[in-house]
Amino acid sequence: WEAIYRLAQLICHVTAHSVVQANHKKGPTAFRNNGSTYVCAFVHAVITGGRGLWHIWELLDAPLVDKLRVNPDPASAYHQTGIETELTNLLFFSWLLYDTVHVLSWYPVLGGLDTLAHHLCFMLGSFITGSYRALPFQFSWLITGECSSPFLNLRWFLINTGNGGSALMQVVNLAFGLTFFVVRVLLYTLGLAHMAAVTPTIVSLGILPLPILGVIGLILAAGYSLNLMWAAKIWHMAFGANQSGNAEKHAQ
Repeated sequence: WEAIYRLAQLICHVTAHSVVQANHKKGPTAFRNNGSTYVCAFVHAVITGGRGLWHIWELLDAPLVDKLRVNPDPASAYHQTGIETELTNLLFFSWLLYDTVHVLSWYPVLGGLDTLAHHLCFMLGSFITGSYRALPFQFSWLITGECSSPFLNLRWFLINTGNGGSALMQVVNLAFGLTFFVVRVLLYTLGLAHMAAVTPTIVSLGILPLPILGVIGLILAAGYSLNLMWAAKIWHMAFGANQSGNAEKHAQ
């Protein structure tokens, strides 16, 4: 992530004056200072969101036990899929940790308390599921929430280059709103319902200790609450004529 950040930082510094419109009231400062962080966020979201969709597809017809823990048997048809979810989890955790440092360094420019709460909660959840090699299917539907983030990052670039009123901005806003609703509200709701239905099986198979399972439940509930709060902000942004460009980078 540091390599991506440094390369993006160099590009943003070199191109700031040429890509930011001369009449943009903020000038090239925001693009030059923070553009590289948004590039990292964009790359992370494309990779992890895309892999999440792939994992869901691979695990959709898997036996329930293979949805609930990584199959340790190399001969199993779902062993490699489980290993791939662990790789995605590692990418997710590393980026959350890396981005938290940036958010704190620039606080509150890159995000507020909601962003920090999101990062800390999901770092904990990522660490737990990775340590216990548990819940690969649940992790998969959760990480697909990143599919909405590239459009939010594109929105930031359009605003901070002086193109916030362009036709492309309207397309990006629509794409962001639709993907957010599908992956962070609809899919998340279905995922929570499935999680509730399989919780007795998780307990009976001893996949997670009961107190740890309770922590996961709290994290999922907190994430859902954040998504609903962000959904309300998006609704206000779409119908409240708020194009100021102050929306948070993360609705993740």
